[in-house]
Amino acid sequence: MEPKEKEEFIKLRMTMAADKVKAAKDLLRTGHRRDAVSASYYAMFCATKAVLLAEGKGILILMTGQRDCWASTV
Repeated sequence: MEPKEKEEFIKLRMTMAADKVKAAKDLLRTGHRRDAVSASYYAMFCATKAVLLAEGKGILILMTGQRDCWASTV
């Protein structure tokens, strides 16, 4: 993965995490606790992927079909 691509991926994942945190807050405020937990989990998942990639410990998984995948460390 090229440095520019890596940087864009990290920014995208952190943006996704921030969006999910906002969604979780909105869901919690409207009484949708289970959905808020789900959104919070996904926020942590996205942020963790970004941090691991930034530290050179990330794994890139490309889906090539329903059951096939290819993974490599980046």
